[in-house]
Amino acid sequence: MRSRPKWLSGFSLLMILSFILAACTTTTTIIETVEVEVPGDEVRVEVVITPTPEPAPKGGTIVDSSFADATILNPILFNDSASNAVSSKLYEALLSTDEFSGETIPSVAESWTVSDDGLVFTFTLREDIFWSDGTPVTAHDFKFTYDAIGSDLVETPRKSNIELVDNIEVLDDYTVAVTFSEVDCTALNNLDLG
Repeated sequence: MRSRPKWLSGFSLLMILSFILAACTTTTTIIETVEVEVPGDEVRVEVVITPTPEPAPKGGTIVDSSFADATILNPILFNDSASNAVSSKLYEALLSTDEFSGETIPSVAESWTVSDDGLVFTFTLREDIFWSDGTPVTAHDFKFTYDAIGSDLVETPRKSNIELVDNIEVLDDYTVAVTFSEVDCTALNNLDLG
C-alpha cells in the first residue's frame, strides 16, 4: 500500500477550508459587460459591481446569560451586577460610554454644554424617545428621577451620584440644566444611570 505525501494531505485540508470560507462569504461580486460608444469605435468594458450590503435588521431577540438572577429592575434601586446587566438593556440612559474609546457619548441626551466655570451642565434631550404608552420623555422626567434619588423617602445606592448637585432646572421640555456645587471630573459619569 502506497502512502500519500504529507504535503498532499495538508494541501487537501487547505483546499477544503478555503471552500468552506468561500461558502460563508456574504459579499457577492457581479461582473457586467457594458458597451461604451467612443466616436469611431465601439468598446466593450467589463465592470465589477460589488453590491452594498443591506443594513442589519432592527429588533429581534437577545440571549444573554449571567451567574445570578436580577433582583430588581429599577435602575435607581439595584445594587448588583446581574440587575445592572438586565436593567441597562431595558432603559436608555442619559449618556452612554463608547465601548472602544471609553468616551462619554449621547444617548437620551442629544448634546450638552458645560459652563466656563465647569459648574453648570446643560443637556438637550432627544425628542424621539417615548415611554411605552407613547408619552414623550422630557426634561421634567429627568428632574423627577434625580429629585427621587435625592429624596429622603427613597433608599438608593445612587445618592452619592448626586451629592454635589446643587440644582436641577428644567429650561424647556427638552432642555435641563444641572448645577454642581464644585467642579467634579466624574459629573457626566455620575449622571449616567444606565
